[in-house]
Amino acid sequence: MENKNENLKAEEKKEEAKKNILVLERPITFENNEIKEIDLSGLKEATAENLANARRMMIARGAVNDPFLERSPEFAMYVASIVAGKPIELIKSLKMVDAMTLRNMVLDFLY
Repeated sequence: MENKNENLKAEEKKEEAKKNILVLERPITFENNEIKEIDLSGLKEATAENLANARRMMIARGAVNDPFLERSPEFAMYVASIVAGKPIELIKSLKMVDAMTLRNMVLDFLY
């Protein structure tokens, strides 16, 4: 019975990990590498400082008076860049369908 519970927990962890992987509908090429997925599992380990850094980056680019800053696709891109350890240029080169999926994944996590 204990072994069955351990197997079930291991399967649940695998399923949870899959939830944090963005599998791109439209893979991209970035710096001569084909990108097929983006691992957002770092969301679970992200800190308040990571959110503050994403906010600072947005403000530095002119989003000063946006009351819904944290709900914007661009904010989600900065958060994803930070937690995935990928350059913002890679994240910004996603096709629209994948960018919106990324936004939804980040917002679902935050809210």
